[in-house]
Amino acid sequence: MEELKLINVLNYSTEDYPFRESICDLIGESNLELLHEKFDYFLLEREKDQNTQFHKNFYSNYRNSKFEKLYKDFITGFVTDMIGESVISQAKPTFRVHMHNNLGVGEFHKDSDYDHPIEEINILIPVTDAKETSTVWIESSPGKQDYSPINLKYGECLVFKGSLLTHGNKINTTKKTRVS
Repeated sequence: MEELKLINVLNYSTEDYPFRESICDLIGESNLELLHEKFDYFLLEREKDQNTQFHKNFYSNYRNSKFEKLYKDFITGFVTDMIGESVISQAKPTFRVHMHNNLGVGEFHKDSDYDHPIEEINILIPVTDAKETSTVWIESSPGKQDYSPINLKYGECLVFKGSLLTHGNKINTTKKTRVS
């Protein structure tokens, strides 16, 4: 396998992997960019950044859903092709909702801070625009703390070494919710 760079932006087919439509079905919402208008949430902290109604819908409806099959197909197809060998993946992906005037992740961190292995890679798959304050901010190399936003659109994914690179979110001032 060729060594992956620390940060990569790759394109995938939204026809082969229609994540947006599948998430809309799973959580019962059609306008993902305006989810922040459905509920008024307190500023999310690390312990509660997965405690919205959207997260509850996602995780409670995940098993045996179209999205679960799509996720597994993406791992066995796109990710395995990218890596060049079989991989071990999370049983359920981490679902993120980054609402206007809020955070998607409660703190800047490296995944190794939470005992994730150094070899692990992260794949961020936005199903809405992810830009400026509504996307992930990552340092360019370990310990550099020169955070910059990784702007993405639907059909692009971010592949990065989250165990090595500190990353997190800013308060989303874009007036749109980012779902990934």
